[in-house]
Amino acid sequence: MEVSLAIPEMIGPYKDDIPLEYFDSLSLKAFAARLPDHEFRFSDHLESHRQDPLKILVKDRTPEVYQYHFDSPGFIISPSFEDVQNLVRELDLPTGNDQLYFSKLWRAGDFVGATGPRYTEYQKYSVETFGVRVRSVPETFFSLDLYAPDQAGDLPRYWLTPCLKLIQIRRLRVFSRSLEWIHDRSWGPVTGDLSHVLYLQERWHPLLWDTVTMHGLQGRSVSSSLQIESFFRIAKRILARMPNYKGRPQGSRQYPIGSEFYKIVKSTYHLLYDKRGRPPLKKEIAAELKLSSSAFRIYWRTTNRIWPPT
Repeated sequence: MEVSLAIPEMIGPYKDDIPLEYFDSLSLKAFAARLPDHEFRFSDHLESHRQDPLKILVKDRTPEVYQYHFDSPGFIISPSFEDVQNLVRELDLPTGNDQLYFSKLWRAGDFVGATGPRYTEYQKYSVETFGVRVRSVPETFFSLDLYAPDQAGDLPRYWLTPCLKLIQIRRLRVFSRSLEWIHDRSWGPVTGDLSHVLYLQERWHPLLWDTVTMHGLQGRSVSSSLQIESFFRIAKRILARMPNYKGRPQGSRQYPIGSEFYKIVKSTYHLLYDKRGRPPLKKEIAAELKLSSSAFRIYWRTTNRIWPPT
């Protein structure tokens, strides 16, 4: 399911969480401004669901986690929840009693928005998102006004909860196992050290931007190398929310990767700059190259270069 960031009518509510796609901070900032900004306190949920213990996780007799969705588990996490505090420090998240953290476990096909055979294939995998609720979106992030932008080619990811809360994703994991398999073996609202499971992890920081790392390779034999290669190839497509029909998104061309793709983008960038008299947006270059935005992000990541390509 997709949400338009442009239409002015009332938003939601929705039955499930929705990953948001956007191309610039201005459009997301305007969308965030239309969301209801009423006070949203963890204690409110505890009071309204105190008679439903299945929705509340109690630690040392103190309720600290509220589960708002069960089929694809979604959690609201109090800053006082001890089991999440190490992760909060690692991700350098804002702290304080007024902060709320959210986690969500998705079936990969739902996260990507795939259909047909690809949907069935992606449902074998799962995606976990973890982040913090934000009330507004800045127009720019570190150095973006100077066109000295993100090293990985992307602004932060967000998702929208059914109760219309905007969540900035700080950690995303793509697992080689299904949602049901992960959920049965994870005893809390966020996954911990899963060294026995293959997964791809992306972490985002407003100053350091994002890093993507591979996990679960320890102890695997050479004979499993094809399995590992296959998973990480699919995981990168899932990470980019790329439905991947017939090997690539519909309407997309095929390009070389790495430095060769960088040369193509650089040439296109300067061509559009000269034609329009301003720095072109990534989505404009993607359109010029006949690539979907998701496909462009995947190709750009292979260059390991900062934006813009000057």
